[in-house]
Formats: sequence, structure tokens, C-alpha cells
Amino acid sequence: MDGETGEEGRPMDLRNWHHERRWRPYRADLHREVARLRAPVFARYRVEVRKDELDDPNWEAEADEEESTRPFSAAMATIKKRVEWRKSNPAGDVLGWTPSSRQRLRRAPPLLHLCLMSLVKHGEEIESLEGIPDDLKHKIVSLLCSNRKMNSRILRTYLNGSTTEIHLTDCSWASEDVIQDAFTSCNIDHLRLVQLDLSGRCMPDYVLQTILAKSQYSFPSLVTLSLKGAYRLTDNVLSVLASSAPSLKSINLGKCSLITSCGIISLAEKLNLTELYIDNCQKIDVMQILPALESMEHLKVLSVAGASTVCDTFILRLMHACGYNMRELVVADCHFPSLVTLSLKGAYRLTDNVLSVLASSAPSLKSINLGKCSLITSCGIISLAEKLNLTELYIDNCQKIDVMQILPALESMEHLKVLSVAGASTVCDTFILRLMHACGYNMRELVVADCQNHLLISLVQLDLSGRCMPDYVLQTILAKSQYSFPSLVTLSLKGAYRLTDNVLSVLASSAPSLKSINLGKCSLITSCGIISLAEKLNLTELYIDNCQKIDVMQILPALESMEHLKVLSVAGASTVCDTFILRLMHACGYNMRELVVADCQKLTTKSVRAIGANCPNLRLLDLQRLNQLNDLALKYLANGCRSMATLKLRQNCSGCWRKQISLDQLFVFIVNSKFSDEAIAAFLEASGGSLIELSLNSIAKVEHQTAIAVAHGCHSNLQNLDLSFCRRLTDEALGFIVDNCSHLSILKLFGCSQVTEQFLKGHSNSQVRIIGLTGSILDEMEMSKV
Repeated sequence: MDGETGEEGRPMDLRNWHHERRWRPYRADLHREVARLRAPVFARYRVEVRKDELDDPNWEAEADEEESTRPFSAAMATIKKRVEWRKSNPAGDVLGWTPSSRQRLRRAPPLLHLCLMSLVKHGEEIESLEGIPDDLKHKIVSLLCSNRKMNSRILRTYLNGSTTEIHLTDCSWASEDVIQDAFTSCNIDHLRLVQLDLSGRCMPDYVLQTILAKSQYSFPSLVTLSLKGAYRLTDNVLSVLASSAPSLKSINLGKCSLITSCGIISLAEKLNLTELYIDNCQKIDVMQILPALESMEHLKVLSVAGASTVCDTFILRLMHACGYNMRELVVADCHFPSLVTLSLKGAYRLTDNVLSVLASSAPSLKSINLGKCSLITSCGIISLAEKLNLTELYIDNCQKIDVMQILPALESMEHLKVLSVAGASTVCDTFILRLMHACGYNMRELVVADCQNHLLISLVQLDLSGRCMPDYVLQTILAKSQYSFPSLVTLSLKGAYRLTDNVLSVLASSAPSLKSINLGKCSLITSCGIISLAEKLNLTELYIDNCQKIDVMQILPALESMEHLKVLSVAGASTVCDTFILRLMHACGYNMRELVVADCQKLTTKSVRAIGANCPNLRLLDLQRLNQLNDLALKYLANGCRSMATLKLRQNCSGCWRKQISLDQLFVFIVNSKFSDEAIAAFLEASGGSLIELSLNSIAKVEHQTAIAVAHGCHSNLQNLDLSFCRRLTDEALGFIVDNCSHLSILKLFGCSQVTEQFLKGHSNSQVRIIGLTGSILDEMEMSKV
């Protein structure tokens, strides 16, 4: 034995050799036992469904004789034991859920906000504002004004205690005597800011003149004054105001409808203003006050929103005189925070002349929006690009701009990050390619919506386009070149009810890369159109929901020839039958990822057996409103489709759902659901671990066992759960589900009238959104679509 060597020629240790010799006979048995224990984890149930079985009336009975080691049978055995235990222990608590005594965590409002709102609520009890910091005092008064709690006593207290600022955002509650008495009795010598907005009722000329008449310089320190909405003031008081407040720099006269151009000119002559707000002052002609504005060397903020006389010449001259110092400009209801960013969207009277001056007067401009400026041409954009280092440019729907002419200028913009040319008819492949080559590295946003030459797009969605999309419109778009959409991969024309087969052949030639097409509710499309698509395209996704003229048995050979078909939706197709599903699954089942057969009334459990046997990779299955399914269908799915992410079961009841029934029969009709509580629970425990979305809408027998299975089998991934009209589920069952499914975000409970506050206030899942119990039914339905 000394001469024996190991596998690599080295001498073998005698102790190891004896150990190997002793355990060698048992090692094979050990590996076999480990493999037997691990096999169920990797097993995939697959049954070869023969065509002759479709006509065999005893096939369901034969299926019941299958061994009990498969996942569904093992889960069903466990559930039956649980049911028997519950029957023998009726007082026992199967779920063990109790409402949480601890309130779900909510973000508490700031203590300061609570205190301020409490003061506002009891504003009539406020005796004094002394000792309160000025910033809090101003907040309290602003809240009192906005909540209509302000009164004359608080106003006097506020004015007597204010040192430098007065903030009254709404003076519509006050009378003339209140304002006059309050200001006459207080010290206004040190006021730097006075805000008396919406003071039209209480601020005619004589009130303000009385306040200003206290001394020659009534407001010697006043810098900012806002009289917005003082619609009773006239030009007469502005001259007195200019003399009484020599330090005034900012004045807001917005919506002072009696102020005219003469009043503004008198202000400009006597004051060195930096901010002027004259929004919606109908009697002011900005061209008359333009010389006065040009003389304001330090003007930084100007608002002339709503002024009908603003034109190209006004902007041109104003920018030439004051553009360098300008920080904020509000023109024709468009607000521009600073001249680093300027928006003139919709200024349809502007021409190229103003752009050249603007570029010279605002050298720091980085972003400009000229959308819908219909008189701006390519020359104006080129002049901007030459003088400014723009990073953002918006020229949407500017009909006179040819993007190919401005392309060299765009290519020279080294820091261009945002470009919007929506609606530009000259955008084409060459433009996109050259622009991306020059600026693509820095580009953050590119908007080319509504560009008729959309040639590089990969996705087009034109849903509900029946009114605007007849054959000739789509044919006109496709006729621009041989391959109008060379990169198009996904196309949705759902609801285009005027399209016919004629356009599908042209579409297949114009979009050779098309992989996914949605023709749902295209009522004029026939089987011939789908066959022509299948012959020319290598489709992976096909949606033909509710297309009444399509006979799925006629297009079945074409579908069988699609080797890479992964998604098929034939919802509402009256010709879908067991033979169709059997042949389709045999040909394409292994690659199938999503299958929608809702409302296909001829399908029975035989079809689900074929799906379970041939679709191990199926991720979505829609079986809503199929009336001939029973518990065996769930068994085949549980054993065969172990990676299901979305399962939709709804109103799967015995009989024909479409027949007319009375309201008295409706309850009995729904309760006769062929899906039992135990079978649904067994499916979820066997194969529910991968489910993200589950719909059990109107499955009447759903009860405690399903609740346990959802909580235990689906807790790791389930996000969307629909238990609408499942009226046997108690508060305890729903609470057990919600508390155990930590990722659950949406729970739909339409029609669950048995749910009480015990569940709604007792569950501890703070992120779940419960839809269907409270609020407007229309609003809740909209939320359920999100």
C-alpha cells in the first residue's frame, strides 16, 4: 500500500485512504437524497397537452389523479388542514391580527405654524403685540389679513409697535376712517417699508394726503411702498407722495386703474426709482412714459404686465437705455426673474431688430424663450448666437425660423444644454445628426415634438386618434420617403377606428424595425391586415383588443410563424377558443411573457392547462371575465407559471356574464364563482412569491385562507392589490394583509361596504393608499388608474 499514489501522482495518506474506502458506497446515496430534497425548488410542471384531449370529456377527472408532490397539491393539503383546524376550533383566531394602538406616524406641522394659526383663530382676543419679534409680528398680521380676522384694534396695536416695516397684505376689510386714524396716531418717521395692498376701499386721495400732510417729509426713510389695488388713487397724490418720501426706491401701483402716464412721469422726475410696478394700469401708455423710463439710470425691475401699448419699439429703446442694469422684467403677463433667463414666449409683435439690441444690452443672458414669436426669423437667432453664450434656447412654433439655416450657429454654441424646436417643419435627420455630433455631449434636453420630419424616433403613441387619423393622413406621412420611420420600434394607434388594412402594408414597408404595435379598438382592421404585418415584420408585441373584424383562427398560422412573439393581447375577441390557445401556446408559449385574453368567453380550463404547460416564463396573464374557469385552472398556473408578476382575475363566475339578469339574481350569480377560497390560497402560496400586481376583483368566495396566503406568500413583492367587491373579507383579514405586505402601495376596495374604521385606523402600513372607500367615486377611479 506504500506504493499507492493519488490522482496527481503524490503518495496518498493511509488515513485518508481508509476514510475514502469506508464512505465510498454511501456517497452516491447521499447525493441522491440531497438532489431529491432540492428538486422541488427548481421543478417546473409541464404537461404535454394533446389535441385529442380537447374533445375528451373525462380529462378533468384524469387530472385529479396526479401525484401530490407538485406545488399546488402540497399547498392545498396544507390549507385543508388549516381549514379543518378552524372548524374544530371555531373560537381560535386564525389571523391573529389586532388593530394597532399606536397611531401611524405622520409628519407633525412645525410648532411655530401651530402657534401662529392658534393666534389667528382667536385673533379677536389679541390684546397686544408687544414683545413679539418683528418678523413674527409681520407673519401674524399677514395671516390675520388673509383669514379675514384683522380689525381696527389690532391695526392700532400693530402700527404703534412697528418700527421700520408695515405689512398689510389685504386692507379690503378696513374703512377710510380706520386707516386715517391709525396712521395719524402712530410714528411713521422711521418706516422703511409700507405695504397696503388691496386698499381700494379705504385709500382715496384725501386719506393718503391727510397722512402725508403731517410734515414736509412725512416718510423720510421710506424706501419701499406698495399700494397694489388702490383703485381710487389718482395722479394728484403721486406728486405729493414724491415730495413726502424723497428716499423712495420701489413703488407698486399695480391695478391702480385711475393712475395715468402723467402721474408716472411726475414720479420719475422727482425720484430715483430702481423698481416700478404698473401692472394692468389701463390708463398708462408705456410709449408716453418711455422717455421717463429711459432717464432712470438705475432701473432694475420693471413690470408692465397687461399693458396693451407694449411693442417692439418700446422694448428696443428700453433695453438700449436700461438693459445692462435690468434684473427683472415683466412684459405682457410673462415674468422674467432676471436677465440671465428671459422669456418672451408669445410676444408675437417682436421682430429681429430687438434681438440684436437685447444681445448687446444683456451680455450675461444664458437662457431665452422665443416660443410662438411668429415674426422672429433665422437672422435674429443667428445674431443672438454670435453675441451671446447661450445654454438654453427655446424657439417652439416659430414659423419663420429655418433650423437648417441656424444649424451652423447652433453648432458653434459650445455650452448649449437645452434646445426646443417643437413644431419646426424643417427638422430632419441631417439636422439631428449634425447637432448631436457638435453639441450632444453637453445636451440635457432636446424637444422636437410635433416636428413633421420625425425620422429618428423609436416610439410613437397616437392613442384615441380615430377622429384625426384616417388612412390618407397616415399614408401622407409615410409617403415622404421609402423608409419614413427607419428607427421606429413601438407604435400605438389604439382607438384609430378609421384606419383600414390598406395602410398596414405601407406601414410595414416604412417602418422595417417595428417590433411592437397596438391596434386595439381599430374596428376596421381585418385578419388580412394582421397577416400582411406578420409577413413583413418580426413582431414581438401585438395588441388587437376588441377588433371585431379580426378572426383569430384566420391569423393563427401567422401568429405561429412569429418565433419571437412575447406579448399578445386579444381581449374581447369572440373567436378565441381552446383550440386557438392550444396551438398558439405549442408554437410560441416558451417565449411568451404577457398574454391578455380578457372577455374571451369561449375559453375553458383546458386553455389554462395549455398555458401552464407551455409558458414557464409568463409574467402577465389577464383572465378577467372568463366564466368557464374553475379551481383546476389555478392548479395548472401554480404548477407551470412560477414567475408570474401580474395576475388579473375578475368576475370569473359560472354562467354567461353577458346575459341579462335582475338585481335580485345578481348576488346569487356572483356568489356562484367557481374559484374557491382554498384554491386561490393554494395558488398564492405555491407561486405568489413573484407577484407584483394581483386582481381578485368580484371573486366572491375570497375569504380568510386567501388573506393568509397573500400575507405569507406574496409579502415580499406585492405592490398593487385589487380586492373590490370581496365582501367576505373582514377588517381582521384586510389588516393582516396590509400589515404583512410591506411593499403594498395601492389597495383597491371598491364595493367593500363591510370595511369599518377598525381597519382603516388600525393598520400600521403608512405607505399604502386605500382607494374606493371614501371620496368621490370618479376621483377614486382616476386614482386607481395611476
